[in-house]
Formats: sequence, structure tokens, C-alpha cells
Amino acid sequence: MSWNTLPLEMKYAVVEELDDARALSQVNRLTYAACLRALYKSIKLKSPASLRALLGNVPASYLTQTASITVDLPSNACGDLCSLLSLTPRLKSLTITSAGRLTPSILAVSLPHLHTLSLTHIDPQALNPLSERLVVAFCSSLPSLASLTLNGVTRSALHAPPLFFPVVRNDDNIPPHPVFGTDLALPQILRIASLKSLVIRDTPLSDARWETVPVACNIAHVELDGPDADRVLARIGPSVQHVSLGVSVPPRAPCPVLTRLHTTPYFPPDSLAPTLSSPVLSSSPISRVDMECFADDLPDICNAVSDFLLVRKETPQCWAKLERVDVRVLQGDDMPNDEESLEAMGRLIRVCTELKLSCDSLRALRKWPDGRLRARTV
Repeated sequence: MSWNTLPLEMKYAVVEELDDARALSQVNRLTYAACLRALYKSIKLKSPASLRALLGNVPASYLTQTASITVDLPSNACGDLCSLLSLTPRLKSLTITSAGRLTPSILAVSLPHLHTLSLTHIDPQALNPLSERLVVAFCSSLPSLASLTLNGVTRSALHAPPLFFPVVRNDDNIPPHPVFGTDLALPQILRIASLKSLVIRDTPLSDARWETVPVACNIAHVELDGPDADRVLARIGPSVQHVSLGVSVPPRAPCPVLTRLHTTPYFPPDSLAPTLSSPVLSSSPISRVDMECFADDLPDICNAVSDFLLVRKETPQCWAKLERVDVRVLQGDDMPNDEESLEAMGRLIRVCTELKLSCDSLRALRKWPDGRLRARTV
């Protein structure tokens, strides 16, 4: 039996196993037809011209199976984006950078199966700020939204205190929500019942509504880097299983099902031990701690964790479920090879070994690519 005589379903199964189906799709017309679903399953639009080119050259029928779209939104292109989204009824994941260029027209798009949404806006000059009102209105229109990532959201002048800065103005053209009404402040996202994962970066969390808005979701994973992160954690603590922190703000409310704690490279090393020793974290059933750091911070992180673990040894009732400690250098940073870093890693490995804790990632850092241990053996 040759490739051309295989049933279409079998061809689909073969194509689904390929990392890239573009080469196979050029064999002949029949093979191209079998590859269509894979070719347009995930779309990445990186240039201003690519969005318009896609709409102008790709038949709409090719996009009905699209599950993921990543787009760097060009200026004045929200209308084109809406046209594209209207052609993708099975879309499950949407990532938009330069999201400050979104307009209220995005609210007219129906995305019933969208599961994952990421809105990122980096605008140092605040020329096109991403309004919290537009974010809340858009997110609340997605009935299947479970994973939400927000980066660079700006508070609205309609909801912020009088002297708060920066704020978005002229965003009162966003229609009222059927449930939230005109109160479209960012804390309203906690009322999205389907939400399971929440990541908020570079976004002010000082709104007092975080402490009062009714919580309708059961968030299992949360990542926060704002100084008022404890406001959010205090509300979602009962359901959180995985917390990622970029600032030293330990939860102030119990987290009875928290099993994993992660710190980002921006977490201050000198705040690590006090945070880990906080009453809420000490009494939580955390089994794994992951720390990601810059290469220059590696000695401080390792020594801080070692000191904490030695103190914990005297109070076994604290962190009673801890099984694993991971320390990783930020991807892209050079692997540290100085004596101070190697000694700090070696000390932490010895402490973890004594306490019967897994630290495989740390052991890997101390090895050359051929498997030999660098500097002192442990």
C-alpha cells in the first residue's frame, strides 16, 4: 500500500506526529490537503504585513481547524484581527502582544472554545496603554476561559484614585457588562467562574476591590509580581496549588492545598529565607520548591536556602511535606563557574542529601556536559 492510497484518516494520524508538516505538504495536491489541518493548526504572525497577507491569501475554510494564534498586533489592525478570529470557531489559545492596540471592537467576536488567553503590552512611553476595562470586558466574554496571562495592564481613570498614575483615559466607550455593569476594574476577573490559572505581571494590584469582590473561580495556579500580591493571594488561597512569586509578599491567608512554590529571577535573594519561614507557607503542604535566578544571584540563593533548611531541621513540623528543592539559572545566562557559586551549590546539595531531599536540577548545574562534576566533588 502506497502513501497515496492510504485512507485520509491514516494520513491525518501520520501528519499529526510530525513537528513540521510543510515539507511533506509539498509532495502533491492530495498530500497538501491532508496537511492542511496541521499547517494551520497553529498560526504565528510576527510582522505587520503577515496578518493582512493571511486574510488576503488563505481561504477561510483552511482556518476552521486553527487551535492557536500568536500575533504581534500592528497599529490600526484590530479590525483585521477581529476578521481573523471570526474565521476560527475552534480557537483554543490566543496570544496577543502589543495588546494596547486592541479596541472595543474585539468584544463583538465570539470565541466559545477559547481556553488560554495571553495579553502582553510593553509600552514604556504609555502611548497605547492596555485598559483594565477592556481586559475585563474581553475576558468575561469568553465562556471557556481557564488560563489567563496579563502583562502590562494599566488602571482606568474611572476606577483609580484621583492622583493615581499612570491611568487610561477615554475608555468609557466600553459597554457595560451584563453582570458587572460599569464596574470593569481588574479585580472583577475573579468573578470568571471558569478561570483556573492566573498570571499577572507588571500590573498594579493596589485596587482595594481585590479584597471585596466576590470570588467565583477556583484558581489552582497563580503567578504575581506586584507589591500588593498578598491582596490577591488572600482571596484565592483556599484553592491555590501552585504559587509563583516575583516579590517578597508571602500569603497572609491559609493555603490548605498549596503543594508547589516557585520564585522568579526577580525575587530578592535576601527575602527568600523570611518568606519561606512565614507561618502560612510553613504550615502549607508544600512538597516542592523551585527557585529560578540570575547567575550572579546563585550563591546568595543557595546559601539562603541552605540556612533555611538547617533551621527547618530543628522544627520538623514546619514544611513537613517538603520533598524536593530545585534551583535553576535563568535560561540564557552563562553557567556560573566561580568558586563561590560552586561552593554554595555544593553546600546546598550536602544539606539536601542530609535531609533526604531531592535536588536533581542543582546537581545538574554542577556538571560539565560530559557528566563530570565541576570543582569540588560532593
